[in-house]
Amino acid sequence: MKHIKKFNESKSNNEDNLTGFIRKLNNILDDKSKIEEIISLFPKSIIMPMFYKGDEATLIDSGDVVTITDIAWKNGEYIYYFENNDGDEVYTYESEFKF
Repeated sequence: MKHIKKFNESKSNNEDNLTGFIRKLNNILDDKSKIEEIISLFPKSIIMPMFYKGDEATLIDSGDVVTITDIAWKNGEYIYYFENNDGDEVYTYESEFKF
């Protein structure tokens, strides 16, 4: 596994931590003002996952596109579960995916 990148709390834009969540809200809601209102409720220290169950994501090293089956938190970073080519459920860290 690659070295885990730690969250940098000095980021000036809270949306960096909420990018995946904003993407999901855009899929659900058509009203941009409501999305902005929801996002404004999150403190700057909140880190939401980049991907959610059912999302397709691309692994950096192999280029494989996988479907996320579950999400958890480990070693200060989100991990995502998916089925590999053998049909086994495996997980990898968020930093292993293309954004």
